[in-house]
Amino acid sequence: MKISFEKVLSDSGSSFAMKEKREQGFKGHYHFHPEIELTQILQGTGVRLVGDDISPFREGDLVLIGTNLPHRYTSDPVAGAWSRARVIQFSEDSLGGGVLHAPECVEIAQMLERASRGICFREEALVQADRFLQQICSSTGFSRLDGLLELLHSLATSGSGEPVSSAGYISNLNTFESDRVNLALDHIHRHMQEPLKLDQMAARLKVSPATCNRLFRKSLGKPFKAFLLEVRISHACKLLLETDATIISIAHDCGFFNLSNFNRQFKSQKGKTPREYRTQGAA
Repeated sequence: MKISFEKVLSDSGSSFAMKEKREQGFKGHYHFHPEIELTQILQGTGVRLVGDDISPFREGDLVLIGTNLPHRYTSDPVAGAWSRARVIQFSEDSLGGGVLHAPECVEIAQMLERASRGICFREEALVQADRFLQQICSSTGFSRLDGLLELLHSLATSGSGEPVSSAGYISNLNTFESDRVNLALDHIHRHMQEPLKLDQMAARLKVSPATCNRLFRKSLGKPFKAFLLEVRISHACKLLLETDATIISIAHDCGFFNLSNFNRQFKSQKGKTPREYRTQGAA
């Protein structure tokens, strides 16, 4: 798989693309495109990588991804499990010339600018967004475009959007080492519970450890060790909220073989212990 520029084709008779993806697990590659993308998860769980952020996704997840912001969705490896998502891809030109400069669209324009870091929407925005998404799916012609504008206005004025990638993240699209980065991402996702070292990953990618670290910094916004830790903590968060597994079992499943180290690293990342995180999440 390659980190690549993805060519987005608009639907026939429409200025933007909308599709429903249904697969036995999303196995996407880390890619980018100039079109803005809104992804709604309908079924399935896994990990999404947007810029330099690694977070679990589940049913109801709704994320707006700005132009040329690299991203990837990877489903949890559950045998026979299906994943479904609605995806809208559009450019600012799709909305009609200078419409975003109109005073009525100032909130939409501001939201699309913020989407350069990605925006994740919370509960209060999801019900209305789902209604508009269903309307767009069943509409044609002007009603379809009108539905997109209504959807964007609803999200822009919901007050629930939170940035996804960090404020300092800058993608280096011209420096991507396509095959190697996706090979690294796939290996980390499949072998997260095993000891993973920089020199081993470098050997797997057939580069020096220093080059491997630079590759992670350029493409993912952080060095290998920091990226791996964030992936593991993100997976731990998912297991804490969605399973009854013991904390020590979760630590092992995420590649931590020392419980005190797991507790320390988790608190450093999330500001609370794994037990506190599970208790507050279930409240």
